[in-house]
Amino acid sequence: MVGSRMKPGAQLVRLLVAVLVAFASCYFASTYGRFALWKFTHEHVDGRIIAAIQVLGRYGGISYAVPVLTLTLGLWLLRFRSGATASFEIVVGLSWIFAFTWAAACLLFWEAQNTPTFSHMEWHY
Repeated sequence: MVGSRMKPGAQLVRLLVAVLVAFASCYFASTYGRFALWKFTHEHVDGRIIAAIQVLGRYGGISYAVPVLTLTLGLWLLRFRSGATASFEIVVGLSWIFAFTWAAACLLFWEAQNTPTFSHMEWHY
């Protein structure tokens, strides 16, 4: 849309969808983490959890601040800085990037956790 501005209603819808997807990503990561931890501890009683999973479990709740901050900043930009379209696009774009990378990181960490290693003539998790 070169040379034309998008209507505020359309921008609000884009912001709300980006925030909902970011919130869904946070919910997926926290729920998947809980179930995967439960499954791992029951399948591998003496298994060791990698550091990335410990950090994800301990500080994963902080990730819910990202959708809240995105919504707050996006609404502020729409209301008080309606001419700052580049800033608004950056906020919406970063929200989408966060949503996909957070869910992908959760999956990557848990799949790395389930990769067995071989040492001392036996497989370890």
